[in-house]
Formats: sequence, C-alpha cells, structure tokens
Amino acid sequence: MFELSQLRCFVAVAEELHFARAAARLNMTQPPLSRQIQVLERALDILLFDRSGRSVKLTPAGRAFLGEARRVIQLADRAGLAAKRVARGEAGSIALGATVAAGYDLLPRLVAFASSEFPAIDLVLKEMVTAEQVEALASGRLDLALLRPPIDRRALDSVCIQREPLLLAIPEGHPLEGKDRPALTDLNEQLMIMWEPGEARYFYDLITGICAAAGARPRPV
Repeated sequence: MFELSQLRCFVAVAEELHFARAAARLNMTQPPLSRQIQVLERALDILLFDRSGRSVKLTPAGRAFLGEARRVIQLADRAGLAAKRVARGEAGSIALGATVAAGYDLLPRLVAFASSEFPAIDLVLKEMVTAEQVEALASGRLDLALLRPPIDRRALDSVCIQREPLLLAIPEGHPLEGKDRPALTDLNEQLMIMWEPGEARYFYDLITGICAAAGARPRPV
C-alpha cells in the first residue's frame, strides 16, 4: 500500500516532468524523491513514468493515476482542514440544552450570534428543564446548557451570563396601584397568580422564598 507522501511526490513529478524541479518544489533532494516514486511503482506494480529518454514522461497508467492521486490529496487536505477547524471550535456540531423560558429572549440572541460568528457550527437545540440538562451534561448528551439555579456548581463548570428582573403586575384598582415601589411585605396575604410547583419548581421556590425572607406569605391562585 502506498502513502500520502508518495502521492504528493508523484503529482509533483507528473506536473513538473522533471525530477530536480519536483524535488526543489517539495523542498527535498532528488535521490529521496526518486526512491519514493520507485516504492510507489512497486506498490502499484506498474510503471508511472517513462524514463527511457532524456526527458520524463507519464505512461498511460501514470496519466490515469494522476487524476485520482490529485483527488485523494485534495480529500486528505480537506479532511485535515476540517479536523483542525473542529479542534479550534470553528466547525462541528454542538448540542445545546435550554429551558422554555430561555426561548423568549436569551436563546434567540445566542442562536443569531452563533450563526453569524460561527456559520460552520451546527447548533442542535434541545428543550429540557434544568434537572434534565444537568443529567444530559453528565452523560455527554449535551455539550452546553442554559440552566437556571440552583445547581451543584461542584459538578459543573458554570458562569452567569444573564440576570433577569422580577416584575410585579397588578390590575387597575388594586390597593397597591398607587404605590411607586411596593414592598415585599405588602404582598402578605395578597392573592397572587404564580407557577405551580410541579410545573415550574424554580420560579415557585424563588418567589415564595423571596417573600418568606421578607416575612410575607402571598396566597397562590
């Protein structure tokens, strides 16, 4: 079997039709180049060049082999380039997990940025709650994840990329309507539309925890 380096030597000689010029083009001396061609011819069990005269000519078999050799070299070069781009993070596929809420603002901006800056990267989006994302990261099914705390930071490499404010929405005529900035204690015993703990545990625990810390206990509806 022949090697890629032998194909490069063959193509150089075939294009130059001169061993000395081909050797100079490959930054090598002529004797090693001649040996590479001989090894290639023995591996193929054919003559690639006619050396009977003062000039070098391709044999019919050599001409047929030249096109295929060029294609193999081009394919190998493309494969090497593709591997390097993946290693540099410029290409490949990334599995990204995200919660439903991330799709309202952060995720669209992130996808737009990735498409603009890294067009060769295939971003595979997977909708999961935080607990599912943590498990998928541990098992290798996800490469990155957009999580909401609390999470075990000892098990993951994490960084805060966005903070979101919490807003209080009240109807017209509500007793708190005239207040510029209601205090959390004003929410005590107030009816509050909020998430069910079974469907959005993070938000439920967040709101009830903040209120409890201030001594307020709203009534979820």
